[in-house]
Amino acid sequence: MEFQLTKREQDIMELFWKSEKPLSSNDIKVLSNDLSIHTIQQVLRRLNNNGFIKVEGVGFTKNSITRKYIPCVSQAKYLKQFIAKNTEYELATAFIKENTDLKVLDELENLILQSREKLK
Repeated sequence: MEFQLTKREQDIMELFWKSEKPLSSNDIKVLSNDLSIHTIQQVLRRLNNNGFIKVEGVGFTKNSITRKYIPCVSQAKYLKQFIAKNTEYELATAFIKENTDLKVLDELENLILQSREKLK
């Protein structure tokens, strides 16, 4: 996936990445009061067509039924396309060296072990 989001697309994706539940166009309108509902719907259509979000279900507003969307692309996966291969290693190394949370380090260790098993 190599695709650069526009400013508005990125603003809306930020809302999806921060949310723990599916969002409708009305939810996005409430969270981002500087965008018109028409603009939000256009951006949602583009994000859906480009595979960044998908319809998760339907919800209800005062007078209508509305689609609820969830992200299909994580923020990390999107940002990874802009990072050079050698920088990935540097970022991972710096994160591990500076991390003081044993639980996070244990989770990383388990991920590394799982990846090693897949490569064998």
